[in-house]
Amino acid sequence: MLDLLVRDGFMVDGSGLPGFITDVAVKDGLIVGIGRFDPDDACEVIDATGRVVSPGFVDPHTHVDPQLWWDSYALPLVLHGVTTVMTGNCAVTFAPCRAEDRDVLARLFYMVEEVPLAALRDGVPWNWESFGEYAAALRPRLGINCAQLVGHCAIRYSAMGPASYEREATNDEIGTMRELLRASLRAGATGFSMAQNKLHVGEGGIPIPSRLAGDAELFALADVLAEENTGLIQSDAGVDIGHRVEWIERVGGPIAARTGRLVLAGNVLAGLSESNDILAALAVHQGRGERIYAQANPARMNVFFTLEGSSILFVADCPSWTKLGELPAEQRLRRLNDPGQRVVLESEIAHSAVLQLDRVVIHRTAEARNHHLDGVALTDYAARLGKGPAGAAIDLALDEGLRTQFVREADERVDADTARQLTSPQALIGSSDAGAHVTTLSGAANTSIVLSKWVRERHLFSIEQAVSRLTFEPCRVLGFTNRGLLAPGYAADLVVFDADKVGLGPAQTVQDMPGGGERIWHDALGIDHVVVNGSVTVRDGQLTGSLAGDLIGLPATAH
Repeated sequence: MLDLLVRDGFMVDGSGLPGFITDVAVKDGLIVGIGRFDPDDACEVIDATGRVVSPGFVDPHTHVDPQLWWDSYALPLVLHGVTTVMTGNCAVTFAPCRAEDRDVLARLFYMVEEVPLAALRDGVPWNWESFGEYAAALRPRLGINCAQLVGHCAIRYSAMGPASYEREATNDEIGTMRELLRASLRAGATGFSMAQNKLHVGEGGIPIPSRLAGDAELFALADVLAEENTGLIQSDAGVDIGHRVEWIERVGGPIAARTGRLVLAGNVLAGLSESNDILAALAVHQGRGERIYAQANPARMNVFFTLEGSSILFVADCPSWTKLGELPAEQRLRRLNDPGQRVVLESEIAHSAVLQLDRVVIHRTAEARNHHLDGVALTDYAARLGKGPAGAAIDLALDEGLRTQFVREADERVDADTARQLTSPQALIGSSDAGAHVTTLSGAANTSIVLSKWVRERHLFSIEQAVSRLTFEPCRVLGFTNRGLLAPGYAADLVVFDADKVGLGPAQTVQDMPGGGERIWHDALGIDHVVVNGSVTVRDGQLTGSLAGDLIGLPATAH
């Protein structure tokens, strides 16, 4: 008997070749046949008539590390057809971690990835020290597949303690880090993540530990992956977007050349002049036979923010707001009400090239008396009051205890650049940041954006090309050898969806985090069924309770 038969679907197998109508037969977590089968020979049958059947989607850049402890499915990712995620990006991970360092790593994740500290403390058990112990504790909980990177910050703090926030490492400390990395790789880590981005700061605005590393330390750690002949290296690729070409030439390209390992060189931000230069630099290195890729984001970045929380909007070109974001609520209110400080704060956001107040909308007011302002452009609201937009935004936020939620809507002119990146052989699709910056953005619906906007609406891809970009291509590049293709012997990760309806619902706020924290959410549209390792995990758009996920990088186990 077959465990599962998916019947009469339009199979798009991930290869990029034309799809065709057929059945997919599943047993013991694997695809065992493509063709015509008797439904009486299967324990469970999914009728996929009129639907696309594809491999499960892969999201290689997430921060659902903490979320998986209280949500086995990394919702809403699995509802959008994602069956495999990669965690541990950007150097911040929860292992290795000595018992006395747990709060340090929690606070670091809170500062860098903007996940509420209460959720990290209440929702994560923190009952491990080594990476292997961490992986073993997480594995039985998974409803989705997870490839885990080990982060430079965790390794550096384990080796150096508080000094990791203060200076470069000694040779002995680098040696300790190398052994921690080696042990993590041997325990199943899929690779190593580093970060030098100037926006990544800890409490008080100090650089996170990985930013203090010199090039010699980076190369010494990367060499461990060559010595072990395993794993990939992920990086945010330098101090900022303007320095990524320099980072590729100085660090990323040489690491790829000397180690032979894959290097993921961070997100290429659409709409910036440097993005074409970055792709061109990567093309040169790929032409030399080096495995180095950027990551492309299919979404316009609509960024939600309040003046109550820290926001990635303010850190780039508003130093006074960066300092404000580091203050507790009471001090923040005092500074916003101080006339001298207020002049500086208003001026910074009024002239911010990052924030761009003419693209800010009042998304959700906190007080019922102000709900008539929801959805109103900030410039229109300010004009009614006879104020500048900066002053109007601050006054409204103060009136509501800083709880007013604004949204900076992305410029549609970035779409042409996004399209170039999505089709570039120098980039993987997958820079969602899902699980991070939870009140600011949600990238968990990015796969649905590819299938709706870039396939159905813009015709950038055929359905076969898009599915390949979301499945087989990332699996081949990342080294997930038995996933991403509908073929006998491959893991039975499948998605059944309606190509005419697949998409995402409007942004909404849900309150489902430990400690009562809120986050941005998009409903999944048109995705009927999701199968993870042969087990139906989403049926008719609803979770089944199956926990068939696994850790990629560890030996397979039966569920």
